[in-house]
This record gives sequence, structure tokens and C-alpha cells, in this order.
Amino acid sequence: MDEFNYFFRETAHGIICAHTYQYEPDRSTWIFEMDEACFQGHGFDGLSEEESREILAQLYAAELAGHPLLLNRSSGAASRASPAGNWSHGGSCCWRRQGVGPLFGRLGHQARDGVRHRAVEAVVAHAETSVERAFADYEAARRTICEVIQHNADVSLAWFEHMGRSWDMEPLQFAMVVMCRAKSITYDN
Repeated sequence: MDEFNYFFRETAHGIICAHTYQYEPDRSTWIFEMDEACFQGHGFDGLSEEESREILAQLYAAELAGHPLLLNRSSGAASRASPAGNWSHGGSCCWRRQGVGPLFGRLGHQARDGVRHRAVEAVVAHAETSVERAFADYEAARRTICEVIQHNADVSLAWFEHMGRSWDMEPLQFAMVVMCRAKSITYDN
């Protein structure tokens, strides 16, 4: 894939959406979204990664155009992440995942590579004072934007979990709903 694409498939068990985008000249990421009923209906909850890959490769054979789906051990149910109460403790960053508790060492809090890069810059810029001060300054400057990005990701994920609600729309209306699903893009902007 040389551009970002969505490929929707209506199956006997529900709708599956493949998000695809290139990350290097000969490789693309494929992320498959579906609701729980579709996931279970296809039996993905009891299949190995290889078995799941085979089903998805068959469903998307036309788009894959003879290219294989490669595995990277990232299958599983969606999980939402949210910033911990404090982003740092001592010299470590904290991140809280629902049902898991604090995780340490995740500088940048899964927001975006650019945010992580700025976090590293903040640590370097404040190395003369302390790592704790660098983390505190980073949190003060970045918490809001990280929370906005994470909120938009959660709203987008929720739309994909219920995309069947929009499936019967006219194609242009459906495309607009897909584009506006996280509420950061609107008809006006």
C-alpha cells in the first residue's frame, strides 16, 4: 500500500475493516477491526495467529494482490490505555492500562512518535537539574495534548466497535462518518 486505506468487508458474522498503510517501501501494516460478535463468529477467539491470518488473507485476497499477510504477534482484543494519575515516579514514567495497573518506562505515554521524541528532548534539556524535574516539566507541557490524542483514539475505537450502525448509509455519507468518527475532523473543517 502506498497510501492509507480502509477496506471494509461484510461477512456472514459482521463487518471487518482493514486499515492499511505503508511503513517502509515493501511493507505495509494491516490492522483488522470488527465487533465482538464478528470476532467470535469467525472463531478468532479460539484460533491461532496463523489460522486467523489465513482467514483474513482469504477475505482480503483482492487487496493483497498476491502478497502475504505477515504475522507480528500483535493479535488480541482492543485495550484502552489512559494516563496514570502521575506520569512519573522517581526516574521512571508511569502508564496505566485498564485492569493492569501502572506500567513503568513508557516515555511519551503511547501518544505519538513526535510526542515521545519531545519527551526525550525534555529529559536531555533538564539533565542539568534532574530527571524528576524533566518529567514534571514534560507532563505540565504535554498532558493535555496526550489526553486529547488518547481520547480521540478511544472515540475512534468505539466507532469501529459499532460500525455496523453506519453500514446501511449511502457511500458518501458512510465515508464522511468514517472520517469524522473521532470528532477531531468535522464537516466544517
